[in-house]
Amino acid sequence: MFIRRSTYRALQQRTETYRQAELNIRRTLSTLVSASARAAAQFVAADDRTNATERRLDRALRACARYRFELADTARYLRALERRTRLLEQQLDDALGLNSPEVAAGFLWQERRQDKRDGVKA
Repeated sequence: MFIRRSTYRALQQRTETYRQAELNIRRTLSTLVSASARAAAQFVAADDRTNATERRLDRALRACARYRFELADTARYLRALERRTRLLEQQLDDALGLNSPEVAAGFLWQERRQDKRDGVKA
C-alpha cells in the first residue's frame, strides 16, 4: 500500500508529537511518584515521631502518678512521725516535770527553784 509523502510526513509528525507527549507524561508521573514516596516517607517519619512522643508521654504520666503516690505515702509517713514526735515530747515533758505549774509560771519559778546552784545572777 502506497501513501503520499505529505501524508507520511504528517503521520511522522503526529507520531513524534505523541512520543513527546508520552515522555512528558512519564516525566510528570515519575515526579508525582517520587513526590508521593517522599510524602509517604515524611508521614511515616512523623507517625514514628508521634508514636515515640506518645510512648514518652505515657511513661511520663505513669511516672507522675507513681511520684504522686509516693509523695502522698511520704506525707502520710511524715504526719505519723510528727504525731509520734509530739507524743514522745509530751511524755518526756511529763517525765521531766516540765508540765508542772511552776514551769508554767516561768521566770519566777526559775528564781525560787531549790536545785538552783549558787552563782552569779545575771
